[in-house]
Amino acid sequence: MSLIALASLKGSPGVTTAGVALAATWNGDVVVAEVDPAGGDLAARFGLAEEPGLMSWAAAVRRSSPIEELPRHVQELPGGVRVLVGPAGSEQARGALRVLEGRASLGFDRAPGFDVLADWGRLGPDGPSHPLFTQADLVLLLARPVLADLAHVASRVDSLRGGARDIAMVLVGPGPYPAREIAATLGAEVIGELPLDPQGAALCSGSASASGRGVARSPLLRAARSLAEVMQHRLAGEGETIAEPEKSVQSIPALEGTP
Repeated sequence: MSLIALASLKGSPGVTTAGVALAATWNGDVVVAEVDPAGGDLAARFGLAEEPGLMSWAAAVRRSSPIEELPRHVQELPGGVRVLVGPAGSEQARGALRVLEGRASLGFDRAPGFDVLADWGRLGPDGPSHPLFTQADLVLLLARPVLADLAHVASRVDSLRGGARDIAMVLVGPGPYPAREIAATLGAEVIGELPLDPQGAALCSGSASASGRGVARSPLLRAARSLAEVMQHRLAGEGETIAEPEKSVQSIPALEGTP
């Protein structure tokens, strides 16, 4: 199995929506785990109870293996995506994460059978040192290809890379900078792009009912399927890695002066 952390550094590029879209198109068994310290959204979006979920999982791992317990605390969204819902309140979410952080190893490297997409939402000023982040096989940073998002990535990607096994970017929506230039400038490979697709986002956020035709026509879900394939090839050691940056961060003129 693989553990993948999804996060953003600026704005709201739709980390949770992207996680659901990836899970809906994933080849194999996967769980979306809401571990955002600011609180989760999926329970409210889909009319689910907050338990079982992150809080009940945290309580259970006091007595047994985290990875063995995880499947007992997931719920299912319409369409079959399995989710570990986080509480809406940040205090409860942070408390549950502190309990899990007390386990030096969560056992993801030893557990076969399913993958986990850990939704961290927007990362705070200090990159998380939590095992659900540092033990991730891949950290995926979502960002819009616009100056505000890219400046934050440029200022923090090196520090995040130091605490991650592998790190890559996904661009969300349109912007003035192409993926190849962003990758060369920031030294972080761009492995996919997700379009702005209000109807597809509605399918992945519970505000629209899913149908076979709607899913098939959704640009977001089509792009998510392609991204999921790239991610799974990368996790299997079949993906390409970016070479040393061809340019400095100053190669995007608007980023001049960014550390």
